[in-house]
Amino acid sequence: MSRLACLLAVGALGGLAAPALAVPAAEPSTAAPAAAAAAPKSPHDWARPAAARLAAELGWPALARVGLGRAATRGALARALAAVPTRSLAERLTLAPPAVAGDLSAGVTLGAARRAFVRALGLEEERRALQSLRTEDGAPLRMPRDAGSEILARELGLVPNLPEPLEALERGAAEPLRYADLVAMADAAHRIEGWRLWGMSRYKEIVLPAMDAARRRVVQAAVSQIGVPYVWGGEWPEAASPFGPQAVGGFDCSGLVWWAFSGPPDLRTSGLGDGLGWRTTADRIAFSRTAGARVPLRLTRAGDLVFFGPKGKRTRRGHVSHVAIALGGGWIVHSSGSRGGPSISHLDDYWTAGAAFARRPPALAPPAVPA
Repeated sequence: MSRLACLLAVGALGGLAAPALAVPAAEPSTAAPAAAAAAPKSPHDWARPAAARLAAELGWPALARVGLGRAATRGALARALAAVPTRSLAERLTLAPPAVAGDLSAGVTLGAARRAFVRALGLEEERRALQSLRTEDGAPLRMPRDAGSEILARELGLVPNLPEPLEALERGAAEPLRYADLVAMADAAHRIEGWRLWGMSRYKEIVLPAMDAARRRVVQAAVSQIGVPYVWGGEWPEAASPFGPQAVGGFDCSGLVWWAFSGPPDLRTSGLGDGLGWRTTADRIAFSRTAGARVPLRLTRAGDLVFFGPKGKRTRRGHVSHVAIALGGGWIVHSSGSRGGPSISHLDDYWTAGAAFARRPPALAPPAVPA
């Protein structure tokens, strides 16, 4: 079945639409050209408004004309970090180690740039807690490189979700930083509301409830994809998906659910995805007769599926637009357009009015007790 046929049932898989974000540019010449020549049209011009704002606000006029598809340098990143408002100057000096080191003319990865912004925002303690995420019994999860900063950057709105026609421009955390990425990130960081920044303190104490081996396998598969982009209809970490080619590797909400239960080689024949069906949509899983019994949201455990829709608990068939995997303790892992890809959120902070209901996949339900 083609990806298009699978996904027609829901027009906006993967959750809320991402807000328009702008990003800082890489270090162009610091001297403004004598003539203000118009920049040539580029697919990266989605970030042009952000570049123009930062050019004015940071006294960096060349930024308004830089080629946004160019690779950004460490020097450009260092200058863009000047747009970051922290909780106080004192906290910035004590909480954030030097964000950019080494040769300032060298390139930098997208993941390293996000880590620098997270540290400059004074969130190092939160980043470390996420990077070393473990359960109450002390068992650690294997978190991808820079997972902590990737999660915080996504929760703060620093990771834009490009519209579907531009999805080929999406990149993972290990790929080079472009000026478009940089100006969008710096512009968003410059506009973070104080309450949102303080809300990240929830991550300092994150510890997940203990989970059995089956639930841990599902959770581990899901968190392993933190750092890849949100891709509408995506269900594979590379562009060559078995369901049809993707613009780039990445996931939408139901794609990440399918991957976590049935995607990796060690899970394909595990039976953990039994009852959830083949690759499908959030709405079809939500109302499938085989997807498991409903459970109250307050009783969700790791591996349970949490569904969202515009009318919350009154959302009807055909209107469920997002699905997440519960981690227990109110935490979820999901791929949302508003986060720009897979992230870990708390139910109290993510579309609380849209939380509809949860289901416990059959393979994770306790065995029936004989009468």
